[in-house]
Amino acid sequence: MAPYPTPDQIEDMFANRDVPSIFHTYLADPIDVTVVGQDFHVGANYKSMQAFHEGIYARVAAALKVDTIRVEVRRVIGGREASWAAVESLCTAESKYGEFGLSYIVEAARCVHVSI
Repeated sequence: MAPYPTPDQIEDMFANRDVPSIFHTYLADPIDVTVVGQDFHVGANYKSMQAFHEGIYARVAAALKVDTIRVEVRRVIGGREASWAAVESLCTAESKYGEFGLSYIVEAARCVHVSI
């Protein structure tokens, strides 16, 4: 068994990231998660669960209709023998203000602890 999650396991984890109660069970605190994307206002490097929650989930819930969020994991690089992973994904959602479309492309996370 590999010391870190496999790409398939990482894909399953990130497919659940729109549900904090599930996604947070996969992360250790302190975390090191970088979220990037073109014109993406929650893009940042998060070093704690509190910062991650406030920077991502609180802001997303304030601006988007949470029930419209759709997540598609496109590719996972890393994991298995590597202590890091890059996850290419696409997320779309409807704004509470009537505009449709939010997308982010790459998230990189250091896998320091995972409960599977």
